Amino acid sequence: MRGFDGAWRARFFVAASSGILVLATATLAEESLQSMKAQRGPTHGEAPPELLRYLSLKLKPGWRFDRDTGEFVSAAGRRLSVQDQLPKGSKIAPAVPALAEANPAKLSDAERDLARYYQLILPKGAAPEEYLRVVNRWDAVEEAALPPQVSLP
Repeated sequence: MRGFDGAWRARFFVAASSGILVLATATLAEESLQSMKAQRGPTHGEAPPELLRYLSLKLKPGWRFDRDTGEFVSAAGRRLSVQDQLPKGSKIAPAVPALAEANPAKLSDAERDLARYYQLILPKGAAPEEYLRVVNRWDAVEEAALPPQVSLP
């Protein structure tokens, strides 16, 4: 084959039966195979740290976050202020804003469950791992998780 610099080995088998069957195999020489297997260019990539500055929160049933006051509020009216435990510039945002702002009595069970999910978005330079323990101690939080490790193979 023109334009290819590899050494080829070829085997041809011809068998005759009720017709003619030709089986041909061709293989590249070992050194050519090795050069083809070598990976070129970037082969692995991870998400930049600045994209992973958040924690996923699931509030306990009956709790919500009041964005106006920056406090968690229970169905019984108990308030929990957490801003003093977070770095300046942190934000708590609902995963589904329309459900978080809706009247819980008018939501289905599945919608009420979705309304319990929030994200704690940390400022640049803050490590989510450091705040995971803090968030897990809050009475309003049922569970908190670090962002998934996103990468390319």
